Amino acid sequence: MKKLKFLLYVMMGILPIIGVAQENGVFTVSGTALKTVNPTELMITAGVTWEGNNAQDVYETVNGVMTKAIAMVKNKKGIKRYETDIVRMNNAFGKSTSVRYSATQTITIAITNFDIYDEVMLKLFELGFNNIQNVSFTVDNMAELKHQVQLEAIAAAKKKAKEFSGALGVNLGQVLSFNEQNYATRYANTANYNAMDAAVETGPSIAPNQVEIMMTVIVSFAINKEENN
Repeated sequence: MKKLKFLLYVMMGILPIIGVAQENGVFTVSGTALKTVNPTELMITAGVTWEGNNAQDVYETVNGVMTKAIAMVKNKKGIKRYETDIVRMNNAFGKSTSVRYSATQTITIAITNFDIYDEVMLKLFELGFNNIQNVSFTVDNMAELKHQVQLEAIAAAKKKAKEFSGALGVNLGQVLSFNEQNYATRYANTANYNAMDAAVETGPSIAPNQVEIMMTVIVSFAINKEENN
């Protein structure tokens, strides 16, 4: 009978921990939850890189571009926040024997009004940005959503444990271990660049998809052997 139960565990994907004696056996199940939500923010990370023979001129050029970008996004309706890193300076070694310098700085902008995406992107290029590093949709309350998905995954594992243990005639005891097997967030990428009729008035050139948040947990229960005889 015990061998039959073990085979059923294997067939159903409920595996006792290998190497544990039968009297200390466990009942392990997984639970998975998936939540899809509409994005609330569009994140743009843009960089400006400049090269030249004079380190100070290179630094001031990049700093000037970033100063204009900050003035553009500051207090602009539809932009929730922004942040920049520091100017990074390097020697730019090329074919020329003269010393050249390279400076780079990036800004990350959180847009809540997707209608201004085109305006912001075009303005960044106009100001002198030459490297759009990333554009993606996200949500502003990710920590809260992740916690909700965790609880839903745990509930799914508990439900599976109750149903499967009942079908197998196994009495479950206390929880022995709990682990998050994997956590994944699939952010929707930008955008819809399909050609449109120029004579037709259109909205922004982006089409946000939903953001997916998935969690899988593994829960191990003690088996009350004395009640399963």
